Amino acid sequence: MESLQHRSVRPILDMPEDIDVKTYSSLMGLLATSGASLQLGYQWHWDFETVYLRLSHTNWDFLDWMSTFFQALGLKFDGQLYHELTLSNSIQIGCKPSKLCYILWGHWNQYGIHVLPVHFPQYFSIHTLAFWAMRNGQWNGNTFLIQVSMLNNGEKELLMSLIKEKLQYESRLTMKGNKLAISNPAKLVEELRPLFHESQLHRLTKKVR
Repeated sequence: MESLQHRSVRPILDMPEDIDVKTYSSLMGLLATSGASLQLGYQWHWDFETVYLRLSHTNWDFLDWMSTFFQALGLKFDGQLYHELTLSNSIQIGCKPSKLCYILWGHWNQYGIHVLPVHFPQYFSIHTLAFWAMRNGQWNGNTFLIQVSMLNNGEKELLMSLIKEKLQYESRLTMKGNKLAISNPAKLVEELRPLFHESQLHRLTKKVR
């Protein structure tokens, strides 16, 4: 089996110039959370181009919608790859391995697992935040929060700066730095709403106490 040291020196291939930017921007919001991951196939130590994208959620309709949505990236999902995780009660979908997944795997693992790629600022948009919020956004009183516990401190600062520079929203860390509270939540929610799948719209509704 190939050593981790050997694995780490593999070249990072350039991002495709013709990549669908809106769709990839959306996918980044899942890759930065636990909603999606780039997985090495069973034969990865023989052929690194067996990398595939895995989506995970408890709602089947949402997963089915995402599998169609990400076809704009040329990803093909096979129904035979659906399987349920009994421990988390979630369902996972794996796409067929592709060169794009292989390229993305290199970028998202260039400096270690769960580290945002260098190109994250380039592709970040409201679509990134929308898919992030569909995975783990919620109201808490009069504040709209998104989970950022997977990020390190530098990445949290980067995300906050991108939200300010590209989306014109201030934000601050709360709950021991594990969640991000975004300013002007009513305006934000209305901007996110058209990008949400109907099964996740409940996240944009304040809970009545």
